[in-house]
Amino acid sequence: MQLHRKRALLAICILMLAMAAYLIVSRVFLKKAARFYERNPVRPVDFPAVLTPPDGAESIDYSSPSNDRGAPDTYALSFFVRDSYPGDETSNSIRRVLESAGYRRLEFLLMVPSTRPAWESRMMQRDHFYRWLEDWVGLSDETINVHLEYSRPPHSDHIDTNLLYVHLMYAGPKSWLREWLSNYKKMHPQEFEDE
Repeated sequence: MQLHRKRALLAICILMLAMAAYLIVSRVFLKKAARFYERNPVRPVDFPAVLTPPDGAESIDYSSPSNDRGAPDTYALSFFVRDSYPGDETSNSIRRVLESAGYRRLEFLLMVPSTRPAWESRMMQRDHFYRWLEDWVGLSDETINVHLEYSRPPHSDHIDTNLLYVHLMYAGPKSWLREWLSNYKKMHPQEFEDE
C-alpha cells in the first residue's frame, strides 16, 4: 500500500512538472511566434458550435485542422473581452453555454489532475499575469479547456485587470487529449459514476 502511494505521488509530481514545463515553453514560444502569427478572424465551416465569442469580443482568432492551425480533432477560439478581474461575467457566460450544451466541469485540471481550478498569480521574467484554467467534458468524451488571463500590456508596469484574454480549446474524442481524459477518469472515478 505504501509503495502504491509513493508511486502515485511521484506520478503526480511528474505530471505537475510536465504541465509547468509545457506552460513555460508554450508561453516563450507564443511570445516569439507572435511577431509572425496572423490571426484568423474568419470562423471555419467545420468549427464546433459550442465555441462562440461573446458580443464585444476583440481580436478574435479561430484555429482548426481545416485552416492548418490545429491538431486533428482540435479547435481553439481566442479573443479579448472587457471584463474586470476576476472575470465573473465572462466565466458565468462560458459556464451557461457549456452547461446548456451538456458539458460538465471537471473538479480538477485535466492535465494536472491533483490541482483544482483557481486563480493563480505568476511572475515569469518580466511578465506578471493572473491565470484561471478549468476543463469541461461532454457526453462523447470531448473536452474543452478554458484559459482566462489578465496580463501586463507591453510598455506597462501593471497588469490590465480590465482586459481579459480568453482561450477555449475543444478536443474531440479522437484528439491527442483522449489519453489524458482516460487517465483522469482512472484517478477520479467518482466524477463519472453516473455514466
